[in-house]
Amino acid sequence: ARFKSIIYLANEKYDAGIHYKKVEMPKILQEPMMVLGNGEKKRLENKCKKIGTAPSIGILLCMYTGMRVGELCALRWENIDLDKGIIKVRKTLQRIYIDEEKRTRVIEDNPKSKSSSRDIPLRDDLCSLLFQMKKENDSKALSEVLGHSSVNITLNRYVHSSYRVQKKYIEKL
Repeated sequence: ARFKSIIYLANEKYDAGIHYKKVEMPKILQEPMMVLGNGEKKRLENKCKKIGTAPSIGILLCMYTGMRVGELCALRWENIDLDKGIIKVRKTLQRIYIDEEKRTRVIEDNPKSKSSSRDIPLRDDLCSLLFQMKKENDSKALSEVLGHSSVNITLNRYVHSSYRVQKKYIEKL
């Protein structure tokens, strides 16, 4: 459709005289999309939860929210409301090639369309994983400030799983 539109414009604007109605575009054969079966999906979920790193949690977020990779990469903690269980998609990251510089650059931009800017509900288990991830990253900073050799020392000494402390962490989110 775009090719024919370009030819139409060339004929109208520049009197090119190209007979675009006779032009047949080649058919593009698309490979069928691979979809994970339920068993594969469950194995991937279990593995990602077991690993528990940012990339593995990112895989789960993409799998269960439908977020694009660029949207996931642009996420910041202020876009995640763990109390309400919502991710607010407001930005996307793209890698673009800068011809003059002969290299690529990562840019943050608004999503493709207005409907791409959206709030996505989160499953409870994903909220828990994100809460744990955020808690461990605050703990990591505290560990470095206190000069502890590992986060575990900080967690064992200063972090207690009482309701009061959990409530305090939730209020900071």
